[in-house]
Amino acid sequence: MTKKRVKIPEDIEAKVLAANRHTCCICNVEHKKVQIHHIDGDPSNNDMKNLAVICLYCHSDAHTNGAFVRNLTPDLVKLYNESWREIVSLRLNVSKDKSGKKELAAEALLEASLDCHYWKNYFMSLTPPPRPEGKPGQFKDIWDCMAELWIPKYSEDTFERYKPLFANGVQEVQRRFDRLI
Repeated sequence: MTKKRVKIPEDIEAKVLAANRHTCCICNVEHKKVQIHHIDGDPSNNDMKNLAVICLYCHSDAHTNGAFVRNLTPDLVKLYNESWREIVSLRLNVSKDKSGKKELAAEALLEASLDCHYWKNYFMSLTPPPRPEGKPGQFKDIWDCMAELWIPKYSEDTFERYKPLFANGVQEVQRRFDRLI
């Protein structure tokens, strides 16, 4: 059954893009091509709370499922969307009192701490399948599994495969920190 898509009115589209600073609410990377995602999956529900700005890469994660991967569920997208809009609002309306500055600093610290997840996801995207998963209960989380089973021995081939993680990844983290400052 095909869902009926209703065009998002231009004024709502503009409000959604402005509320998100035309930036993906998941990865928060500026200057990427973005789309407006219907959080509940209903393309006729153009309520502002149901619309999230998501880059093309993250948007595909909102529509895919896979084993051993934490996909973007509607609840998770909703949380990211609300959080990002709050961060944008704080940045645009920094109050003169210390509490507003402390809240903005706390949000910046939280966003910076998420960079480890960005690196993990980038690493995973460069690791060819099949990826070893280990035995049930063998690892506490994906980080432990990656460290134990996925880290390849050094060779020219692995250097070339993971070079983007350092060549592009370091620049991306730098851009994110520059934006925070």
